[in-house]
Amino acid sequence: IDLQLWRKGMDLEDKNLHKPLLPSSDTVVVPLPEASPKKSGIIKNAVFKIRGIECATCASSIESSVRNLPGIINVAVSILQGQVLVRYTPEIIN
Repeated sequence: IDLQLWRKGMDLEDKNLHKPLLPSSDTVVVPLPEASPKKSGIIKNAVFKIRGIECATCASSIESSVRNLPGIINVAVSILQGQVLVRYTPEIIN
């Protein structure tokens, strides 16, 4: 590829070229649905850092396994952030 021809076709002043494609993990929020009305009591959220999860199948496996534990209301795995968010009832599981 002729680098000079390639550069002529690009607008080097384009501000979008300097923006990251993905937001920082500090600013991304994975929403968890609200607790169902039939569950009462205190509900807490916990965030766990994870490593080595690179595919949706692995994330789904984690979500299914944790969701089946007593006292777990909801689970969300974020591969991009490398974290798991868990909504749980502390009276049942800690």
